[in-house]
Amino acid sequence: MGQDSKTAGKLKGQITRWVNWITRDLSKPTRRWVREMVYGIQAAEDVKLSNIARSLDDRIGLIEIEHRLSRQTSSRDRSELLNELLSWWGSGGVGEDTVLGLDIGDLQKRYGKKMEYLAEVRDGSTGEIGKGYWMLHVIGAEVEGERVLPLYQTLYSQESEGWESENAEMLRAIRTVGRHVEKRGIWTIDRGGDRPVIYNHLLGNGLRFVIRVEGRRHLSRPSGEKVGVKELGRRCRMVERHSVRVEVEGKRVKGSVSLGALRVRLPWRKEWLWLVVVKGALPGQGNDPILLLTNMRVLPKGGNLRRILDIYLTRWKCEESWRFVKQAYGLEDACLPAGRCEFVVTRDFATL
Repeated sequence: MGQDSKTAGKLKGQITRWVNWITRDLSKPTRRWVREMVYGIQAAEDVKLSNIARSLDDRIGLIEIEHRLSRQTSSRDRSELLNELLSWWGSGGVGEDTVLGLDIGDLQKRYGKKMEYLAEVRDGSTGEIGKGYWMLHVIGAEVEGERVLPLYQTLYSQESEGWESENAEMLRAIRTVGRHVEKRGIWTIDRGGDRPVIYNHLLGNGLRFVIRVEGRRHLSRPSGEKVGVKELGRRCRMVERHSVRVEVEGKRVKGSVSLGALRVRLPWRKEWLWLVVVKGALPGQGNDPILLLTNMRVLPKGGNLRRILDIYLTRWKCEESWRFVKQAYGLEDACLPAGRCEFVVTRDFATL
């Protein structure tokens, strides 16, 4: 037996044990479908059913395998069930200070014409508006370390039947993961999380967060003055200076930043928060300061502001992992079904 066959057999055995463990309460056909899809995606490095079927190397014909997988995949929406299982499994690796990076990405379908519920989406790389679907995911990561932990992933379209809103999608993700991690972890979201409904949920449930604020946001100061965050950024006195290294498109880039903080609160909430202001040269961020709103403990005269910045930068690690999955598995090449995503892919099942 060749080395490739031994490696494939070992990988298949690990996947089988893991799938049987997390799906032990499901029906036998569903467990087999999950097992074959997980192994097939990893072996083929693709999400197209034809390539998944080829990688299974079954004794029956290729077309029969593809029809069976297609029938099981389209029989019903299992995304909520799979996300519940994934969050439950991943919660064991979430510690008190694990960064829970929530991000909304896009799947562009530039040549799609007849696919169901195609919607207008913004390309995160170019900023252009095109046809495709939105993808929301939650990934856990530590500030120090390279391992990432997939916790939630779903596909949605604002054109699909029964779609509620993007706010509802984000809250569903936070609640699903939250049922298993409870109050552990630090929710870290880019400017897309700067929404009253998100703040209300996180603060109302005692969850810690670091959220990048949009420039249009106004915050209240202890004096009672209501000030725009851009003005607050200009007023803030910088008390720390640091060199940082960030990974941009697979390359380590060095930057230099100054940090400061102001005591603020949201106008409609009573809780006092901190606005951490980051000024300096960070790759891909332009010249405007980065404004981070958090309910974590901050020392305004310096001492732990770097930790808040590191938490936010760790969210980029989560974003990079999503970019890897998107490219490595050819997600934009697949013809996607309507409604929610039917399967969750992760980077390295061999280590589970």
